[in-house]
Amino acid sequence: MADQFHYVLDPMSRISIAEIPSIFIGRFLNIYFLAKTKILLKSRFFWLRSTGSSYVGTIVHSVIGDFFVFLGVVSFSSIASIILLNSLSNILTITFLSWIPVLVVYFIKNTCGIDEFNYKEKFNPFTL
Repeated sequence: MADQFHYVLDPMSRISIAEIPSIFIGRFLNIYFLAKTKILLKSRFFWLRSTGSSYVGTIVHSVIGDFFVFLGVVSFSSIASIILLNSLSNILTITFLSWIPVLVVYFIKNTCGIDEFNYKEKFNPFTL
């Protein structure tokens, strides 16, 4: 019975410890990349900015999270394969579903006239 609990709960703690920081880092980079490219591209090409920032965030999340989840469990070549396959599946999902937020943003911008820029935002997660 103890072996069964260890078999189920050990990966869960490993996943929690590795995935929570990687989610925060990946999402932060997604937001940062999206905001900075908005200024750089003068609020044009939202579809490109949104898709690109999602790619950056999900790849960083996959690399950090998958590396630490599987470190010491499988070989480094297997970890690299897992990271690659996870990243590719996320990229395909983003590519096929990125039209949904693009339509929502275009609708909001055209009906409400909202278009904010973050020129003075410092993006430091450690200051409030």
